[in-house]
Amino acid sequence: MIEPTRQPELPLIQRGVMQAERTLAQARKDYSETLREGGDCPCCDRYGKIYRRKFTSAMARFMISMYRINQETPGQWVHALNDVAYKLGIGGDYGKTALWRLIEKRPGGKDDGNPDGGQYRITEKGRSFVEGRLRIEKYKFVYHDRVMQVEQGPPEELSIREALGAAFDFNELMGS
Repeated sequence: MIEPTRQPELPLIQRGVMQAERTLAQARKDYSETLREGGDCPCCDRYGKIYRRKFTSAMARFMISMYRINQETPGQWVHALNDVAYKLGIGGDYGKTALWRLIEKRPGGKDDGNPDGGQYRITEKGRSFVEGRLRIEKYKFVYHDRVMQVEQGPPEELSIREALGAAFDFNELMGS
């Protein structure tokens, strides 16, 4: 049997200076250990950090609005910012509900080439969450818009009612 040829570890070049004692693999390992607190990549100087994102009451209100729109017109793509977030008076956290896979982004982009057309629709998981049939993780750990698995034991979960908190009446928001 022929063994694949292993590439030798290449020395890391940082800011134009060869660091023969440090390989790219070592730099990646060191960088991954700094991501919790945040730090600069030793290869490109880009700042990176794993952020802990909480599912907020504003996100829960957004999900209820998306649910209600879906009830009226199932499967319809909605411009989340203009049709929902502005009307609720909430900021840009609505898009983070996609990290929980409660909404999905419409494929493609705008006519001007911008990849983010701003159109979303609720997923089956999102409907289950709003209907109270599903609990979700209270926090997601995110690095450059990607969810990371961070070992910390069983995740803390919450329901739609718990996410809304005491300041909002679930039945009133649902129109029931």
